[in-house]
Amino acid sequence: RFLFTSIFASAYFLFVGAFVQLNIIPFAIDSLGLEDVGGVNLFLLTALGVGLGSFLAGRLSKGFVELGVVPFAALGIALCCFFLDAFSVHLYVVSVVMFIIGIFGGLYVVPVDTFIQVGSPRMFRAENIAAANFLGFVGVLFASGLLVIDAQLFGITPAEGFSLFGS
Repeated sequence: RFLFTSIFASAYFLFVGAFVQLNIIPFAIDSLGLEDVGGVNLFLLTALGVGLGSFLAGRLSKGFVELGVVPFAALGIALCCFFLDAFSVHLYVVSVVMFIIGIFGGLYVVPVDTFIQVGSPRMFRAENIAAANFLGFVGVLFASGLLVIDAQLFGITPAEGFSLFGS
């Protein structure tokens, strides 16, 4: 029963990651007054955080798949999205929050993807991993669509987009 949920949770991670990655450059330009390279550097902090969070997830699991950390990590990601909006003009705070959102992302995705691999019956493992990947990239497509809808249809700023996404 957790396998089906884990496949959608993995797809949701790619949806969240794509939204953050696509929204960070307009956010950096609009809220922080940076050039597009500044947004890329902020996302680099997020990627470093994902690496640390992935390492921590492995250490916390102690050889077992620990899905209990996933809701905590999801809540952390949501809170970080609110903080990005609340502190959108403070470069140093935003930098720290981007790193922390990455840590929560690593804590979220490692147990979920590990469970898909370990929890799948051997006979259907490849199909389950393929389904998770397919749904994940559908999530990436939806994330880009959400950004367009937010900005062009509703006039939502990139900072407000993070708050909307966090809710």
